[in-house]
Amino acid sequence: MLAIGETASFDIYAHCGVKFLGRINEMDWVSPEPGDNLEVRNNWLPAEWNPPPNLPYGSLTAEIRFSDDGSTITATYNGRDVVYEPIADAPEELTLCD
Repeated sequence: MLAIGETASFDIYAHCGVKFLGRINEMDWVSPEPGDNLEVRNNWLPAEWNPPPNLPYGSLTAEIRFSDDGSTITATYNGRDVVYEPIADAPEELTLCD
């Protein structure tokens, strides 16, 4: 469990994009970036988040932090923040990766 205000390292498998962060504290976390365009959102990855080519499956380790009020999680990698919001269950097209 990630506590309010706590920072932790978090492995992200970015080869299918990072719109969906994962399930943390029994909630799915999804970024409002880059919007709802299906052609863009499922593979969305900020340019600064390109994982090193020698890592398997495009994995990267970001620092994640709960906001002080617990309403968002901010993931930071390579100096670029991505904010995530909780939803009860993320749409299947975001959670499945081929």
